[in-house]
Parts: sequence; C-alpha cells; structure tokens
Amino acid sequence: MANARYVFLDGIRGVAALLVLTRHTDAFWNFEIYRAYLAVDLFFVLSGFVIASAYDRRLRDGVLSVGGFMLVRLIRLYPMFLLSLVLAVFAWSASDKPAPMFGGSLWLAATMTALFLPTPPHRDAILFPLNGPYWSLFFELVANLGYALFHRVLSTRVLLGVLLVSAAVMARMALRMGTLDAGFSFTETSLLLGVSRAVFGIAFGVLLFRSAGALSKIARHAGSPWLAFAAVSAVMLSPDMGRLNAIVDLAAVCMLFPLAVLSMSRDAATRFDRTLLALGAASYPIYVLHAPLGELVLHLLPGAIPAFAPYSGITFISLLMPLAVLLERRVDIPLRRWLSSRLTRRSTLQST
Repeated sequence: MANARYVFLDGIRGVAALLVLTRHTDAFWNFEIYRAYLAVDLFFVLSGFVIASAYDRRLRDGVLSVGGFMLVRLIRLYPMFLLSLVLAVFAWSASDKPAPMFGGSLWLAATMTALFLPTPPHRDAILFPLNGPYWSLFFELVANLGYALFHRVLSTRVLLGVLLVSAAVMARMALRMGTLDAGFSFTETSLLLGVSRAVFGIAFGVLLFRSAGALSKIARHAGSPWLAFAAVSAVMLSPDMGRLNAIVDLAAVCMLFPLAVLSMSRDAATRFDRTLLALGAASYPIYVLHAPLGELVLHLLPGAIPAFAPYSGITFISLLMPLAVLLERRVDIPLRRWLSSRLTRRSTLQST
C-alpha cells in the first residue's frame, strides 16, 4: 500500500484547490462558494494519509531522521512556493497597494515569507499577507515536525488522544466563531483554530493509513469512491447555513472527510484515471499560484475581469490548469529530484 497511487485522492485534491481558487479570485466570478474553506481541512487529512504512506516505515526503521524528513518536506513544497512568492512580490510591486508590514518594507516581508515564517502583526493582521494561502502550509509544516519528533510514541492510543484534544480545541473555537473559516490571522482564536485544524487533520490522516487494513470492511460498505468524491464536493459547495455553519463544518471535518478519504483510498481503477491524476498534479501549483496570478491579471485588466465574470473566471481556470500541470511535470518534479539528489543523501542517513 505504501507504493500505491491514490487516483481518487489526487482528483479530490485538485477539485479542492479549484474551489479555493474561486474564494481568492472573487472578482472573476461574481459569486461565492461559501464553504470552500473546508478544502484546507481536506488537504490536512490527505497530507497525513500520504505522508504516513510514504514515511511511516522509514521513520520507524531509522532510515530517515527528523532533519531528513523535514528537508524532504521542504523540498516537496519549496520550488512552487518560491515561484509563487516571486509572483506575489511582483504583483504587490505592480499594484497601488501599500507595502504590507515592517514599516513599509516589502522586501523584508518577502524575506520572512521565504523562510516560511509569518510576518509579525501589522495593519491587516494576516499571517502571510503576500499570499494568503501560505498559512496552511505553515501549519502543515508545524504538524509535520510534531509527527516526526514524536513518531516513536505515536501509537494508536496516542493518536486517538491527539485527535480528541485537537478536536475539542477546534470545536470550541469553531463554536465561538460560528465557523471553521479561520487560522490565517494573528488573533488568539484564529491561531488556535489553525493549529488544531492542522493537527487534527494530519493526525487523522496518519491514523487512517495505519488502520486501513482493519477498516477495510468499513471502506467497502462506504460505497463507491465516486460517492465519497461527490459527497465531499457537495459539502464544500454547500451554501451559508447561518447558525448551523459551525456544526456543518465540524461534522464534515470530523466524520465525512475521514470516511471519504478511507473510501477514496481504495484501489478502484476508472476510465477517468488520467483526469484525476492531472487534477492531482495541478493541485499544489494552483493552490500557491492562483492568488498572485489573479492579482496580476486583475491589475492588467481591472475593468474587463469583473465585467465578464464568471466567464473571466472560467477562462482563468482553463489557462491555469494546463499551466499548473506543465509546471508540475517540467519544473517542479525535475527541481525536486535535483535538490533531493544533492541535499538528502547524507541527511536521510543521519540519526536524530
């Protein structure tokens, strides 16, 4: 199972990335997909599942050190992250927006971001104002570090304890705010919600991978992977439900998403494999590139974009999707292989 390619998980990750795109390029659409923010929670569960699949045994056997694991994770994220940061700095420079922080120093802010560090509080109190979606990558890396550091004690019982505690914090913050749509700003509630969302999702993903064999009967009775795919998509597309929003969000994250990931992790070949894999390949480039690219396009065509919405949004996606696949295959993968061959050879063999 460790070498499996989960085509349905790839596909739903791509759909989730596209929904996040619509949330951050609202001028292109003239409508809002309200619950698209739950895509981040889905990403966390998927990340935990895939990371456990790839690294659980290597960490357990001592083949991979904590430092080696974190280096591998940074190499996985950094090439597209750096490209998106360059575009974000260019977009800020081209726009008439004030520099976001540090007394007006855009370059100092860019330096902090390049180190995967949030910018200290400023006028809009966003963790990563140059490119908002970076906040989830930051919390994912924090959770990844915890997973690697405490891997040897993360038994099933301990993972269940982590899930209970993080779920309790997440539920308390969500009920206080009336939503799970937080984690990207410097307020105490938002930071607690961001950490708990990441820890809960990644821990649940790890537990699902480790328990996949024991839960195989549940997965078989959960129905077709397409049913799980449709259910997750439907929840993320669901409208604002007022006072019920926090309950809907928590039910989706704590119950639907884990069951759906378990169902979609089954080896079920389909005629749409190539499409699902393409969606997965495009997902990360889309996630980190859509906001700065959208800002640049909006700067170049400030009147045309809202005037032709939602067709401008459809055009944006139709151009970004093949670009993202091309970047993943021709730039991201070759760069990661090159970096891995030079940076991980010694670190993966070092002891913690």
